[in-house]
Amino acid sequence: MIALCVPLVGLALSWGRSQRAMIWFGAGVFYSFAVILIALRPYGFTVAHHLPSFLVFAYLAILIDILWQDLGQKSRLWQLLAVAFFCGLIRMALIVDGPDVNGAGAQIFQTLCLIAATPIIIALAWRNGQRHASRSMLVVAGAAVLILLVNFVRLFALLFGDGRFLLSEFDWKATLLIGAHFLAIIFLNAGYGGFLVEQSARDGAIARESQKVAEERSNELAETVRERDLMILLNSRFAALSSFSFFTSAIIHELTQPLQALKLSVSGLSEEVKGKARLEEQTEFVRRQTEHCDEIVRTLRRIMIRGSAGTKQVDLANSLRGLLPILQTQMELSCIAFEGNISDAPIFVECNDVLFQRLVFNLVANAVDALADKENGRLVLALHQENGRARMSVIDNSGHSFDLTNFNLSALAASTKPDGMGVGLVLSEMLARQWGGRLILTIEQAAEERMTVFSLDLPTVISSEGLV
Repeated sequence: MIALCVPLVGLALSWGRSQRAMIWFGAGVFYSFAVILIALRPYGFTVAHHLPSFLVFAYLAILIDILWQDLGQKSRLWQLLAVAFFCGLIRMALIVDGPDVNGAGAQIFQTLCLIAATPIIIALAWRNGQRHASRSMLVVAGAAVLILLVNFVRLFALLFGDGRFLLSEFDWKATLLIGAHFLAIIFLNAGYGGFLVEQSARDGAIARESQKVAEERSNELAETVRERDLMILLNSRFAALSSFSFFTSAIIHELTQPLQALKLSVSGLSEEVKGKARLEEQTEFVRRQTEHCDEIVRTLRRIMIRGSAGTKQVDLANSLRGLLPILQTQMELSCIAFEGNISDAPIFVECNDVLFQRLVFNLVANAVDALADKENGRLVLALHQENGRARMSVIDNSGHSFDLTNFNLSALAASTKPDGMGVGLVLSEMLARQWGGRLILTIEQAAEERMTVFSLDLPTVISSEGLV
């Protein structure tokens, strides 16, 4: 019963998870049942010998094909089953009617086929063990070696003994063959089950390592940006730079090369994680973030070449809706409740789309830092228009206090962040003024919470399509 229970348990555990595993264990269940019938002599054998004679050949074909696929090769199951069916037909043709229903000719042919096919299973299992560093595959190979040895015993008895090897009899040779098959079925299925467990552990380790690499890349990029911002802050004290030079020199030169390296790394990582849904999702997020950073760098490079940032009519509602998936992911990682309250109607203003998104990210990052130590943190990104003005607001319940009387967005100030420089809000205010608007800080009381609100107020324009 153990020989039947082992593949049954494997089939139950792999159901719906791996098609190859289901086929392996399902074939093991069916073949184990056939061997059990043969072992129940003489009545079970009477039923078993009427089973299709190509059963053993089909089972070998399935084992070979699955081990072949585990090496990363394309399935050839139908070709192997065709060969198995042909061998079964030859075996049936060699069966002699009468008391010796499984005559010597048919048995010799079947034994030679087993002796020819079993080394293939041994070789494939050994290669899988080497490739995947799997000890369980060595158990599969050992089971195949056991089958090979008992079939050599069977062939010797048929060729050099009395020419009879009837499974229906109770002599030591038949018992040895049946017992060896039971052991082989147990080890084949237990070994493959162990291989699946090892593979699952390896996939988990790869997933954790890939996530760690992605996080390290993201941290390196953030650190590079911070260092470039610090560098330009120091340079600004020694040179009379225009406002946009002050902003763009932060990352243009030094950031381009690590960004290209990061893009190449993410591209390679995307190929490695194919078929792993969770990792594909995380890698796609890193790729989108990298592309966004690359777009910022290209825009800033154009600014440096022209000396100013080009503006155009931008639909703020559409631009913010494109940022919502990225912001939602960041809020989930930071355990912050997030709400996007964006107007359904288009709201057009004259600005630079990339720099507007950079401004939004800066305000959101400030709010996330303010909420770092707060339980049940909430952040709302809102956009609406009224009286010819568009107002984009970043609202958080951090409860931070500001001295609104002395708060000045037009000059550098000490940052509340441990590694901050007080540059982000100044640059945001500069952009708002160049677009004809302003950046406004307000503190609002909502229920029992103090809400910090940073609002970007800009004049709306009539779009070229006639929409406001």
